[in-house]
Amino acid sequence: MIEEVNKMSEISTLKKPLETAEEYVQSLRDMKTEIWALGEKITGIPDHPLFVPHVNAVAKTYEMPFPVKSHLTGHTINRFNHIHQSTDDLVAKVKMLRALNQQTGCCIQRCAGMDALNATYIVTYEIDQKYGTDYHERFKQFLVYLQDYNLVTIGGMTDVKGDRSKKANQQRDPDLFVHVVAEREDGIVVRGAKAHLTGVSGAHELMVFPTENMKEDAKDYAVVFSCPVNTPGITYIFGRQTNDGRKLALDQRLVNPMLPSDPNSKAAKCAENVFEIWRRTADKRSTQMIFCDLSTPKDDGAFSVYDDIRAKLLELGIPENEIAFIHNAKSEAQKKDLFGKVRSGQVRILLGSTQRMGAGTNCQQKLIALHHLECPWRPSDLQQREGRIIRQGNENPEVDIYSYVTEGTFDAYLYQLVESKQKFISQIMTSKSPVRSAEDVDEQALSYAEIKALASGNPMIKEKMDLDIEVSKLKLLKANHLSQKYALEDAISKGFPKQIAETQARITGYGADIATVKGNTHPNADGFSPLTLAGVTHADKKEAGAALLTMCQTMLSPEATQVGSYRGLTLELAFDTFAREYRLTMIGQLRHTVTLGTDVFGNLQRMDNALEGLPIKEQACREQLSNLQTQLETAKAEVQKPFPREAELNTKTARLEELNTLLNLDHKEPEIVDAEPDEDQRPPERRRPQLER
Repeated sequence: MIEEVNKMSEISTLKKPLETAEEYVQSLRDMKTEIWALGEKITGIPDHPLFVPHVNAVAKTYEMPFPVKSHLTGHTINRFNHIHQSTDDLVAKVKMLRALNQQTGCCIQRCAGMDALNATYIVTYEIDQKYGTDYHERFKQFLVYLQDYNLVTIGGMTDVKGDRSKKANQQRDPDLFVHVVAEREDGIVVRGAKAHLTGVSGAHELMVFPTENMKEDAKDYAVVFSCPVNTPGITYIFGRQTNDGRKLALDQRLVNPMLPSDPNSKAAKCAENVFEIWRRTADKRSTQMIFCDLSTPKDDGAFSVYDDIRAKLLELGIPENEIAFIHNAKSEAQKKDLFGKVRSGQVRILLGSTQRMGAGTNCQQKLIALHHLECPWRPSDLQQREGRIIRQGNENPEVDIYSYVTEGTFDAYLYQLVESKQKFISQIMTSKSPVRSAEDVDEQALSYAEIKALASGNPMIKEKMDLDIEVSKLKLLKANHLSQKYALEDAISKGFPKQIAETQARITGYGADIATVKGNTHPNADGFSPLTLAGVTHADKKEAGAALLTMCQTMLSPEATQVGSYRGLTLELAFDTFAREYRLTMIGQLRHTVTLGTDVFGNLQRMDNALEGLPIKEQACREQLSNLQTQLETAKAEVQKPFPREAELNTKTARLEELNTLLNLDHKEPEIVDAEPDEDQRPPERRRPQLER
């Protein structure tokens, strides 16, 4: 079986199944997979510092394989290559993942591959059952190959996507999604891109899937396949962790301490601004805060932006005792003492992180400026920071808030992310209806968007940013217009005609039943019309009421049963098992139901009340019919109206497409949110200083 299936993977260099972690690592060396990382092509994957943690995590799955019997061969296999056969298997899977996570403390890289195998096993079976294909049998052969050789599989699913408003086959660049470009006797030729191939540095096989449902016009993109990760023609580009991008935007020495100090770095520009404000406000002894969540001081000799800024400030002439780190206050008592010094102006420059210097920090009395040295992940973090200075009790009527960005770096993405989150939160927190279009944009959101535009380094981004907001709003308004139009068309063709016909039928039914009741009402001396039950006519009211109760008590089944007639209408008795009550329905052209109680006369009165109320119901139906006919005519008029801002949408869309072409930017921005004052009193207003690049 192994020799036969091995023909499916001619590129594999394996000679025998992998049994140990050492053999696994050596198999990666032998495969010589090429990955580009930091501008360098790397082939010694398992020995390169960037990939050693990844490989070590996967190697642990060979040391702890959690063996299980293959349902296909009966061989003992690694559970990561097992197809779940029961709920016990699923429980065992969870226990395995927990145990491995406890051992590695990180992602073990194989979960996506395991899920991919199980999903493909199920789907190929279902496809074969429906279309008579042989995908499932071929997949089982491939699966046995993986199981017997104990190989690592990863799943490649996330597409680059491009313009998310368009399908895979509608993209300007067809290679944004993986697709078939040729079919040959020995297989298929594909081209395209995938993102987030987690674990590829430690894998043997790559399984590729589409991320969305494909229709007939996109059939070339509806492809699922597997190939060895070292297949010629595949290029892997390793992306550093996003935290590295943040570090590089803050100071290049955080990535490589051997690099020189940049005179135009954030730290340098921040120090210049801090010194100028310190000098200008010396008579009032105004204070400043510098927020930075990265490179906090560790006292271990490693480079720290905190230390770098302090050194620059000392060099400019600020006394050391006027500069403090929040991190040096180890206890609540020390924090209280430090905040007191800031409030009095003894300490005039305080550096700290959002976590340590955000909520609970009250030293706003003399704060004149606040500096964001980097962008945190959440809008709430920025608001917590700014809540330290824009706050009740500040003696300064106006304050400055500086945001520092490094052009062409990860800062642009971070401010875009915060902008998107802020728009959404603002819409919710200001009680705006959670619809898809927002009528205005929060001021704070615009601030983040402006910073993002600066970080991008291209002035056309500002125009694109404005057009993104305007076009998105117009498109949503048009979508709402079209949605209403389609709803009206549906109502005109189906809804209203159906309701009108049903209402007319009820009017006819009420008229017929009213006439029947009138023609069959023959009251005796006490005003009671005879009631017939089980073939017996009861002319006495009390006797009729008692007979009706007796019939209820002797029912053998809750199902509706015809039991007699009254005033020309057929009577049907039933028991509602849910409500635990008897119901009597009087049937003519329509059905008129009353709930029965235990009173002899009360039940008969309910029946008479229902019949006497028929003319009222008939009149209500006539009014409803008139209303429906009016609504139909109104709908016919409304459905003819075009979208009133169509010309504006076309003009702005054309300009946006032109900018997207020039900038090669097709990503549509989401929308932004949030902000709440700290106190009831009016806080100082924020001045808008020129943002540093």
